[in-house]
Amino acid sequence: DTARIVERRAVECAQRTGAALLHAWRCGSAVEAALQAQRESAACCMFWMIGAKYREHCRAAVERWRVSVRGARLVEAADGTMATNRRSERLRRVERGGQILQSMLRHRQRLALSRALHASSVCRIGEAAAQEQQRFRVEAAAAQTRLADAERWAVQLREELAAGARRSEEVHIETESILDAVRRERAGQAEMTAELREELRLSKENEGRAMRRLCVAEDRLQAQAAEASCHNGELQAELISLHDAQRQWEVQRGDLQGKLDEMSSELKEEQRAQAQRKARAAEAIQDAS
Repeated sequence: DTARIVERRAVECAQRTGAALLHAWRCGSAVEAALQAQRESAACCMFWMIGAKYREHCRAAVERWRVSVRGARLVEAADGTMATNRRSERLRRVERGGQILQSMLRHRQRLALSRALHASSVCRIGEAAAQEQQRFRVEAAAAQTRLADAERWAVQLREELAAGARRSEEVHIETESILDAVRRERAGQAEMTAELREELRLSKENEGRAMRRLCVAEDRLQAQAAEASCHNGELQAELISLHDAQRQWEVQRGDLQGKLDEMSSELKEEQRAQAQRKARAAEAIQDAS
């Protein structure tokens, strides 16, 4: 670009120099045309004077002498004017030539300066371009290194994601199996709880029947106490046996109630363990994802 600018400036300066030379040539041509016109006008004046002399040849010698003297004066004046014009034109031409020569010298100096500046700028631009190229090469090498590191990291990440997906699938399968086992255990515990409740209900019904029988027996004994005092011992023995049966039913009821409490506590512990297993499975799934 700098070389193009310098060449364009040189072409413009050459065009301006040519235009100045053309203008000087045109000015010289105009001066020569003016001198030719002056010569022609002087010749016309001389022809007019000669014609006047021929037309007035009949006048007196004084008039001819005056006319001749006047014509000589006019010729001298015309010659002096022409000489003055020539000298002034020569001076103008010399001045224009000096100006043109000075402008050409200035143009040559500027052209030499522009060439020197162009050479120095080209050197600086070449050095800067070499430095930029070296920097670009270093950056490209660093970028290739970073790209290789990123590709290796991406491969490792894909492997880790695949391993995490496998682990999450295994954890999911294990969690499903644990949940199925917990459901089966809960179903078995629910059946056992239902059986224990049924046994408790039956024991309560038996206890109620025994209490009703005891009440009936007590009423019967109280009714028959006055009538059959002889059978008092038997009735007392039957009453004792009924009390023993009541105590046995109470003992069985306490045992059943203890078993029911134990089953309830076991069920609560199993529910708590199941909740903990669910939490651990959820944490394992989150860690795997």
